Amino acid sequence: GLSDTAPGVILVHVICALPYTVSIMTDSTRAIGKKLEEQARVLGAGSLRAFWSVSMPALMPAIFSALAMAYHFIQQYFLTLLIGGGNVRTFTVIMVPYLQNGDRTLAAGYTTLFLLITVLVFLAFRKIVQRFYPCPEQNRE
Repeated sequence: GLSDTAPGVILVHVICALPYTVSIMTDSTRAIGKKLEEQARVLGAGSLRAFWSVSMPALMPAIFSALAMAYHFIQQYFLTLLIGGGNVRTFTVIMVPYLQNGDRTLAAGYTTLFLLITVLVFLAFRKIVQRFYPCPEQNRE
């Protein structure tokens, strides 16, 4: 019942992105460990406060890396076409027929728009990560 529907396309993209995002988050969580969070609890922070004040800021780069990896799967043409059946329209589903039919001008316009959106998403990720982790070289003035 999910073929030719947007929820079906979303589900197939989530299923394909999930192993990569889980791997990134598992490795990052393992690398950070629990010692800093335990120290926050020893110093009087509750479990929730220790998580939000210590672990969550440390995990932000990994979270955005996982989101960036998941965003990459939105660009998958064949998955969208296979599950969406041509009824679910994404940029890649719209753009590929123009490339195949030789209408390079329209395809170039869609490609530019798609790349612009991708760059804006990554710039937003970068800005958010820099907010949590400012570069030390910028603060030396």
